[in-house]
Amino acid sequence: MLVLAGLLFMVIIAYASQPAQAQEPEELTTYIVQLADDGSARWIVEYRFLIASEEDEQGFMEYVKTLGQDDEEIRSRFLEWATEIVSEAAKLTGREMSVENLSVKVELAETITGKFGVIRITFLWKGFAEWVDRELRVGDVFEGGLYLFEGDVFTVRAPSGFTLAEAYPEPDKLSGSEASWSGKRVFSPNEPRVIATPIIGEPTTTTQTTTAGETQPQAAPMITDTSLLTILAVLAIVVLFGVLAIAVSKRHGRL
Repeated sequence: MLVLAGLLFMVIIAYASQPAQAQEPEELTTYIVQLADDGSARWIVEYRFLIASEEDEQGFMEYVKTLGQDDEEIRSRFLEWATEIVSEAAKLTGREMSVENLSVKVELAETITGKFGVIRITFLWKGFAEWVDRELRVGDVFEGGLYLFEGDVFTVRAPSGFTLAEAYPEPDKLSGSEASWSGKRVFSPNEPRVIATPIIGEPTTTTQTTTAGETQPQAAPMITDTSLLTILAVLAIVVLFGVLAIAVSKRHGRL
């Protein structure tokens, strides 16, 4: 069954193979995709499991052990999965892609709403978005669409100096630079779709993502030509999508 590109289901699938906890997680998963203007994206994927009893805490810690014996083994497992998926995406889209600086953090967190077991994955997906006609576009990596469980939140943030010219389907929350969708929700192929464009009249910088995940600012010219601005305004409405898309990874087997 085709489901989702990226690391989105990895921990959920593994967790589904374990005995159910006494209560459902208050907030299952949040995804934050911070775009950079070179087409890369910093992903932050956070899975929360409600700890309502000592049994819940013990179950969470036992589950974590199924992912690996130590932090490095857990990180290596996620890196292997991510690299496989992104490599396939690169072949089918024709774009160069790679996964860099993947890290995994496991902790028990006390919040005002309760105690949670938290698994937080961060990584840099280079080549995640594409530049087309001066627009930074997201969507082709979700060929089979995207599924959000109840309580999931998926957020895309525009690069600094950019605005979201389009976010489709209509987000549950939308600002000039950020769009969020909440589950339970099933997206159509190539969705969610986001287009980010430089803010007209505002100086921007072009960033180059380094292997350390940091960005180095480089001067970028302002767009001032009147005819060009007219063309960009039209392109912000008439959205052209390429025919190439990536195959979504098949659901991994239970651990």
